[in-house]
Amino acid sequence: MWAALTTSISHNKIPPPLIPPPLPILKWVFRLTNPGATTIIIYEDAASSPSPTDESPSTSLDKALIAEWLATLTITGPLDSETLSASLLDFGPPHQSSPDVPISQYVINGMFVTPSARGKQLGTKLLEFAKAHVASEIATTRAEGKGKERARISLIVDYDNEPARKTYARCGFEIVRRYWFDDYREGREPRTEAAIMTLDP
Repeated sequence: MWAALTTSISHNKIPPPLIPPPLPILKWVFRLTNPGATTIIIYEDAASSPSPTDESPSTSLDKALIAEWLATLTITGPLDSETLSASLLDFGPPHQSSPDVPISQYVINGMFVTPSARGKQLGTKLLEFAKAHVASEIATTRAEGKGKERARISLIVDYDNEPARKTYARCGFEIVRRYWFDDYREGREPRTEAAIMTLDP
């Protein structure tokens, strides 16, 4: 069985070397301690059922830091329009029926499922957790009388990564734009096509 942990608060612990190898450990430390981001971790836990745990966040974090990570997703937001336009690509116009309602922008910055855990719908589960997290934040904002915002979740995916695109599409994301970029990643062609996908829950 596996368990899930959602963390968006600063911690003084460093993740173990069981994290997925493509990213340096300092990048994971940054993701887990970035107050503007929420990281969702699905990890191996023989004692848990496949749903978010009711344990305290610190207990769940302790377990996650010594367990084998199966999948992770990091989502940032809400981002103000200036930050979004200055640091990210144009994610296209919001698909909203009420133009006067402001949009809270969230961006999925990284999703990874270990090869041994693929085919178990963990990517879909991560995205559902992320959508629920955003919905909860928007509901809290409304309840506190801070506005009647709606949300948009955006991401960028390599267009040739068909399994990832299909996972995103199953969760309601739609391609709003495709573009080419200079790709400096090892083992890739000099130019890669990417797709911007968005969801307005």
